[in-house]
Amino acid sequence: MVDLGGRSRKFIFVGLIVMNGILFSFYLISTNENRLRSDYSSSLISKNYFSPQLSEIRPVQGQRAYMKSPSAEDESWRKVKVLCFVLTHPKALEKQTKYVKMSWGQRCDVTLYISDENNTSFPTIKVTKYKGYRMLWSKTRNTFKLAYEKFFDQVDWFLKTDDDTYVNVDNLRRFLAKKDTNSPMFYGKFFSPFVKGGYASGGAGYVMGKAALTLLNEKAFKNTSACADEGVDTAEDVGMGKCMSYAGVTLARDAYDSQKRELFHSFPPEREYIIPWKKIGFYRQFSINRLGGDACCSQDVISYHYVKGPTMLFVDYLFQNFTKTSLE
Repeated sequence: MVDLGGRSRKFIFVGLIVMNGILFSFYLISTNENRLRSDYSSSLISKNYFSPQLSEIRPVQGQRAYMKSPSAEDESWRKVKVLCFVLTHPKALEKQTKYVKMSWGQRCDVTLYISDENNTSFPTIKVTKYKGYRMLWSKTRNTFKLAYEKFFDQVDWFLKTDDDTYVNVDNLRRFLAKKDTNSPMFYGKFFSPFVKGGYASGGAGYVMGKAALTLLNEKAFKNTSACADEGVDTAEDVGMGKCMSYAGVTLARDAYDSQKRELFHSFPPEREYIIPWKKIGFYRQFSINRLGGDACCSQDVISYHYVKGPTMLFVDYLFQNFTKTSLE
């Protein structure tokens, strides 16, 4: 027998844990497996993998285990028109961004890939001379200006994401079908610090309607003392939160399902299911809704962050073939 060595065995073991976490997390989305979920969650709680707060989580009972028969009312959400823009860079196109394009990116009514240079073959769009991770704010700011000037009349909603964000566009449309694009609100993963009224996690993605986009451009962007100008080194999501607060746009606190499970997530599904609190304790501190356990995997989930490369295709396959929704 070949001795793999301690380091190799460790890598194999970690790899198996990660893959099993992904598979099992999405398996839990299937709503007719509540009993299995209960048994598994109980075993984790008994081993103290969850904090006392999370140990109070119980499986959701009575969820629909089949899709409703199609009807005109059920399909009305399909009429919601969404512009999605994806922040990326040239080196990520082949290893990351192309998987967005192959999966959920093709389901938006308009999809813009925002990079450091114009690339007519992908295609990508350059919106600012400023480059690098620290300049994501410049890309975001100028893309929302572009959306306002060029696409305002073509769509109802405007979504910002990163190139490692996975979005269930159908669930997004179902969610937005119940909202008013002419209301000064925006939606995403709510974080509480740094901004009065909170800010939306950039990686999880956030979406605004026409009223919010108008106020952002006509009020916030015109006052660079209240809303950072292009070229300013600031955290993109916190910067947007400050601009929206100044503009009078409210970050909604209802981006969750009937069981208070969040719809926008700042981490991938396996990490949202078993959260390493010692490493990311801020996540609980900054969040306002349920986290961990079954709270990771609403059947109505809209987004996950840090979904890498080909895994995005696998996640997309699961959503397109095995999940149900209660948002219709």
